[in-house]
Amino acid sequence: MNRILSFVKLDYAALKPYIKSIYMFVVIVVFMGLVNDSISLMFTMVMVGLPMILTYPFAISEKNNLDTLYSTLSLDRKDVVVGRYAFVLINEIIAILVLVIVAIIKSNFKPLDMSSEELVLYVCILSMFFSFIVSFQYPILFKLGYSKAKLYTYIPMMIIFFLIGLFPSIVQRLNLNIDLEAVGHMIFTNLVPISLLTFSLGIIFLVLSALISMKIYEKKDI
Repeated sequence: MNRILSFVKLDYAALKPYIKSIYMFVVIVVFMGLVNDSISLMFTMVMVGLPMILTYPFAISEKNNLDTLYSTLSLDRKDVVVGRYAFVLINEIIAILVLVIVAIIKSNFKPLDMSSEELVLYVCILSMFFSFIVSFQYPILFKLGYSKAKLYTYIPMMIIFFLIGLFPSIVQRLNLNIDLEAVGHMIFTNLVPISLLTFSLGIIFLVLSALISMKIYEKKDI
């Protein structure tokens, strides 16, 4: 556990060259959240932007050949992979806490465009999408390195936006008779189990991705 925590600290140290960009991103997100009527915009910006930020340690690692350094620090390859996924979870939790705090502050001045229960569901769904994106990115980054994998890291976001954009057309072409009102009622009467389900799916994505990354990184020539 100590070695994994040590690796997480190394990843945070690796973010220093990007700290100005990260601060700017945070300021923009908080500003948009406070001035925009929809709180969902702020949450979406974070869950889309954060996966890109979490690829930075791979860039620094590749640039400075840190994989060799990790081996000299008695860090097993398993520790490196687990540490990097722990880094993901820690940053996701921090991001959610910051977003919720901003939402609470905003609610004191103006009612939010969703209830607290809906907000929890929305966060869990975005968390699932975030986990899917990272789960796709990380095995490729461990396999190819940042430079070769950079373009591939955009694929999961493109898939999500593509499917969301095509969903109405798919429903129409297949002549699917979906009662959106009934679906909405079912969701809002089962907010807790659906929230837990989506959050759990995100964790499953990350666990499976970590297992794949371990196998890839253990076989990688350093």
